[in-house]
This record gives sequence, C-alpha cells and structure tokens, in this order.
Amino acid sequence: MSSPLSPSSLSDQGYSPRLLLAMDKFKGTLTSREAADALRRGLERGCPTARITTVPVADGGDGTVDAAVSVGYVRQSFVVCGPIGEAVTTDVAIHGNIAIVEVATVCGLQQLPFGSRRPLESTSYGVGELLLALAERGITTVVLGLGGSATTDGGAGMLCALGARFLDESGAPLPPGGGALVRLGSIDWRGLHGRVRDLDIVIASDVDSPLLGQNGAAHMFGPQKGADGATVQLLEDGLQNLVSVLMRFPSPHVSDSTATLMALEPGAGASGGLGFGARLLDSRIVSGARLVLDLLNLRSVIQKADLVITGEGCLDRQSLRGKVPVAIARIAAEEGVPTIAVVGQCTISENDWSSAHLSNVWSMNDIDSGTAENASTSREVLGLIGEQIAEALTAGRHDCDRRRRAGRPLRADHGPDLLTGEAHPGRP
Repeated sequence: MSSPLSPSSLSDQGYSPRLLLAMDKFKGTLTSREAADALRRGLERGCPTARITTVPVADGGDGTVDAAVSVGYVRQSFVVCGPIGEAVTTDVAIHGNIAIVEVATVCGLQQLPFGSRRPLESTSYGVGELLLALAERGITTVVLGLGGSATTDGGAGMLCALGARFLDESGAPLPPGGGALVRLGSIDWRGLHGRVRDLDIVIASDVDSPLLGQNGAAHMFGPQKGADGATVQLLEDGLQNLVSVLMRFPSPHVSDSTATLMALEPGAGASGGLGFGARLLDSRIVSGARLVLDLLNLRSVIQKADLVITGEGCLDRQSLRGKVPVAIARIAAEEGVPTIAVVGQCTISENDWSSAHLSNVWSMNDIDSGTAENASTSREVLGLIGEQIAEALTAGRHDCDRRRRAGRPLRADHGPDLLTGEAHPGRP
C-alpha cells in the first residue's frame, strides 16, 4: 500500500498544496519580490499543481513601502535633503492620514555617491523635512521605518529641520553630522514647528541597540558606515555629549531625566541614533517586523496555507530576536502551519532554528558559496532550491496536511494594533 503522501497517491489525488511565499529581502542582492519570484519559478517547475500565494514582507526597513503599497497604500514621491546635503527623491506609502517612510531612502547609504562613506558629515535633516511635508498634507500618523542609514547624528539633523537649533558654546549653529556633536553646548527648542505636536510618530525597528556603549549606534554600526576606530570614538563622544546637553536643555516633549533613560532603550541606537532623536518628540518604538506583518494581515493569509516558506539573506543570532522569518514562523506555529526558511546563509544551529518554529532551513551557500553578491546566480540557486522543495513535498518529506495535526501548539497573544495602539477587532 502506498503512503498517503507518496508520489503515486499524490498524482492520483491531484495533489495541490497551498504554499505561501513570504520572503524578506536578500540585502544587497535581491528584493523581497525578486527572491520570491525566483523561488516560485522553481516550485512551479517541481510541482506544477501547487497553489502559490506571494506576499512581500519587510522589517520596517527596505521593502516596507512596497509591502504597504501591495495592500492598498498609495506611493507618493517627495524631494528632500539627502545624507550629505544633495536633493534626493524618496517614496512614501500613504493611506488616509497614515504615512510609511523608509529612512534609508532619505539618509541611507544607498543615497551616497557610489563608494562614498561620510560618517562624520552625514545628516538626518531630510527626515525632518519629510515629516513637515507630510504634516502639511494632513498626515497625522507617520511610521518611520529605521535601518540602513548613513548617519550617526542622534537625530540632530532631523530635529534641526523641525526648527530646533543645535549650538556650540559660543552660540553658533553646529554644522551637520554626528562629528560636530562633541562641540554641542546648548539646544534652542523655541523654533520647533507647531505641526510636530500634531504628529503621532511610530518608530518601526527590530534593532535592539541602545544609543551608547559597545552595542550602541557608533560602535555597533559606525564601521559599516565608513568609520574607523578613531571616528567611532568621536561619534560615541558626540552622542554622549548630546545626552549630557539634553539634561540642561530638555526637549519640550520629555523631561531631562527621561532623555537619559531613553538613551538606554532598545532601539534608541537604530539608524545612527535616529530612534533616540525621534523619541525626543514623544514617539513610540514598535517591532518593525510585527508592524508590517499586521499591516499585511498575514495571519489570515497563513490560515489558508498548508506550508509557509520564508527567508532572508542571513539567518543568524539577530534573526532569533524577532526578525521577519522568525516572526512569521511563530505566527504560523500559532496557526498550526509548518514553516521552512530559504536563506543565503545560515550561521545558527539546527537546535536554534527549530526552537524558532522552523521545520527546515535551505541555505543557498550549501549549493553555491558565490551567490551572496551576484543577483543572477542567486536567482538560479533559488530556482533550484524551489525545485528541491517541490520534490520534497511530492515525496512526502514535508507534512502539509494540517488535518493530521491536532490543535495549535501555541497560544496566540496578538496584542494591539501597532499603528493605533487599539485592540484588533475580533482578536483575543
């Protein structure tokens, strides 16, 4: 007698698994959509009867605007100041009075001239310009998706664009960039634009770094922005001075002691301390991955799937702290749906990823170690992995029959809507 999931019985039954592709970006190589499309082509070659749904996902950084547009947000373009003062065009996703911004498209490394890194001079000024432009259009809630910035200015540039004045000991305005913060002597908040008070700013980030210290904005992320050891220390000293000056010249939105506590918060060091700067405007920090997955209503899509396939460029220790693939796997586990991951490389143990509710991990590096920087090769390898997954499905090596599993292994505590802070309608 053949197995219920043997190839012959699958053929007899017209086997048609419902697969959900929810891929994050493969940073520097493929976008979320490109990765999913390449994998899908392989799955369709290996299992032509599969019913495949593709949902682009993101963690609040690259791809967040695309994800929002896929569920009905409208893409609008704005011209603002880039990281070194040049004009750049950034796309924002807008729906009603809500706007979603990717900070990387304003002051990110991608906006610098090719091969250029300016860690001391790069500024977040354009983020403040964009906040004002959105407020003038009647936007009341702005989601700032952090990640990929070229800056380490603690959000000082953004605050200057909003009307604050950062002055040296002689009362002269500081030049842009985190390198000047060591000379900060005072902050004049009197010119802060009144529209800022009307904005509900939501910081979407899964970076848990504080502002200061070895795990902070300068030490943790400065090197990837072009900072050598001496430059990292200069930026760290500047951020420490910023917190010290705020004790004497606090933001009108927070008290002097609160600013010190905010510097210690997980996420304060995201995007070169932009998380901290935005907190000075009485904003709130939420999980970028969870916000995007809520926005996409991914739980309801997962409920209709037999298998979830997710992935990202590198599955590592940071992934276990709640990045997109692990966040998706947990939701799927709550719904009794198995999840596998397809990644560029995997640097964690099987025990680690299985504890994160992943049934299997397929690594592109195991097939071709040269895929990391080659988009064409990455597409080919993803297609090959798609075929291999399809073969595993038709051979019965992935359990896609939810009727064979009793109940849900996890209790789902969905929490409030991260945009409004209110309970989800119809959720526990």
